Amino acid sequence: DYQFNLDGYPGFQEYFRTHQPPLLVTWGKNDEIFGAAGAEAFRRDLPDGEYHLLDTGHFALETHGEEISGYIRDFLLRLEGHGCPVTGRIHHRYATVDGQRLFYREAGPPDTPTLVLLHGFPSSSSMFRGLLPLLAERGYRGLALDLPGHSRSYPVDWEPHRTINQHAEYVHRFAQTVCPGEKPVMIGCSIGGCTA
Repeated sequence: DYQFNLDGYPGFQEYFRTHQPPLLVTWGKNDEIFGAAGAEAFRRDLPDGEYHLLDTGHFALETHGEEISGYIRDFLLRLEGHGCPVTGRIHHRYATVDGQRLFYREAGPPDTPTLVLLHGFPSSSSMFRGLLPLLAERGYRGLALDLPGHSRSYPVDWEPHRTINQHAEYVHRFAQTVCPGEKPVMIGCSIGGCTA
């Protein structure tokens, strides 16, 4: 729902200025959809963030996945300060959310901090298959879902989600279903980044 996203920007910007959350930005400097100026705009409110403009376009994870995985890995290690060795095996699972079957990939032990990875459009959770084992090795539980109507997940009521808000509410219900009582960190790119 990009046409209404701008209405929320002042609230987001005020939150950033007030709370100064840690920020990692990896952005394709040649992105024709979300230009590099969008990444630079975060600096006004979060000058201590970590910024990486990569020589790629909109699908940065597809072309620079290993490099971006390294940035994410290092960023998370600095944030949490822990990294226990665990298996990086990826499990393919299904959950029922809003009465529909949803596919997700999971790696890492269930008693560690949870990261929910949200793909872009048109993509799927497979874009995170290289990152999930790396997160698990560093002591995180990674969950990468196929958003409704993508790849192995059924659309809700066989209708497409048309707004960012619909995606965000659905992902929230997914998190409540798969990791109840937790407050997982949401990470995404493209439409997944807007949803996060």
